[in-house]
Amino acid sequence: MDKATRTKINQYIYQKDNWVTDNEALTILGNSMPISVPDILIARMGKVLRYYKNLENCPATFQRRVSTVCVNYLYTALCIRKIDKYVSETRALIRTLPFDDRFGLKILITQYFEDMRNGDKKSMQQLKDVLRHAGLTKLANRLQNES
Repeated sequence: MDKATRTKINQYIYQKDNWVTDNEALTILGNSMPISVPDILIARMGKVLRYYKNLENCPATFQRRVSTVCVNYLYTALCIRKIDKYVSETRALIRTLPFDDRFGLKILITQYFEDMRNGDKKSMQQLKDVLRHAGLTKLANRLQNES
């Protein structure tokens, strides 16, 4: 990504003092993670984790948004940037949420990334098989390409 685009994203996210509470800024953060500079990405994720350490007590809209940011961070950290900072904390935060229709899939994907990090190919394949069986073939195939 060119420097001008990165600057524009940074300006948008930081236009508010407490960007971490702005749903749109969180959306942009989550979507821009794969193209973010690693040091900035890590700093932003650290702030998200500190602010939402009790995510289970937050409104549902923020639970959904922050859990999506967390999954995007795991993908970016483990599959693109190969960084470990905040990976364990991010997984732990997602696991505080209920395994229900809103968060179940995110928890399964988090488990997949944990298995990938631990080199547990058998469990990774089992999760991909479950996703395919549930009709989520595109997601399973995308995970296939990332492992």
